Amino acid sequence: DDRRHGRGRITLANGDVYDGEWRNGERDGRGRYTTKAGDMYEGECQHDVRQGRGKFNAANDGDMYDGEWADDKMHGHGTYFSASNKSFYEGGHEAGKRHGKGTFTWANGKVFEGEWTHGEATYKGDDAPPPQTSPVKRTTKVAPGNFGATMGPGSPGTTK
Repeated sequence: DDRRHGRGRITLANGDVYDGEWRNGERDGRGRYTTKAGDMYEGECQHDVRQGRGKFNAANDGDMYDGEWADDKMHGHGTYFSASNKSFYEGGHEAGKRHGKGTFTWANGKVFEGEWTHGEATYKGDDAPPPQTSPVKRTTKVAPGNFGATMGPGSPGTTK
């Protein structure tokens, strides 16, 4: 069996680098994946997708996420920083969108605490945060054994 197993590092033809744990030829365990463009995910993977706890940093726009992942998307508790509007969201996520209880903090320090459903705050008053649209526009899926695709944060509004 020539599939990768254990700890190792690979530099792909496109310049992306993965350094971490492998099981049966798949990223499985802790590792770091860095794209040639500078995007970086560091954390847990299972069956070639982000699963468990991890951090993502987007090189081109400075967005960051630190929290739980499931099926290659933000899922569970985490903190998302949007560099474009200098806002923070800390709270629940489901399938890559804000979901459940959370706190949204604007750049000016104004804070909104409340509930989200699939990316939108349930409260619609003037002081409610904007709906979650597409702050990050990168592909998230990396086919098993094919690290040539760009690894993105699995964030809301991700393009395919």
